[in-house]
Amino acid sequence: MIDIGKEANAFASWPTQERLYALKRIIPRARVEEVLARTGQDRSFCCRLPGWFMVWFVIALGLFCCDCYRQVLRWLQPFRRGGTPGRSAVCEARKRLGIAPLRFLANQVIVCRAVWSQRLVRQVRRREAWSVKD
Repeated sequence: MIDIGKEANAFASWPTQERLYALKRIIPRARVEEVLARTGQDRSFCCRLPGWFMVWFVIALGLFCCDCYRQVLRWLQPFRRGGTPGRSAVCEARKRLGIAPLRFLANQVIVCRAVWSQRLVRQVRRREAWSVKD
């Protein structure tokens, strides 16, 4: 069984830029915006904390589990004009986002990764079978 605490600590030791790059590569903004549209969460808009950003923020809270809210915001938007939004603004934006987009996105990403992993396993097995025949 996987020890989540051990995995989180190992991941937390990665450099900040690598964690940000992984987040943006695995869950691109276009996919987040598509999920928001499918769940109906794209209709409410806040220029300081848009929905796509809040999805990344909630996921980044797990990636930067040792940092506070404001530090995670700084990691995601290092050159933000007007400063970092206050804690109450972030809490309201999270409440406005809700759970539906995150659940839908998690199902998409996990299914995609599982399908990709199954294909990779099949390819490895085929290569092993071919090497045995030779």
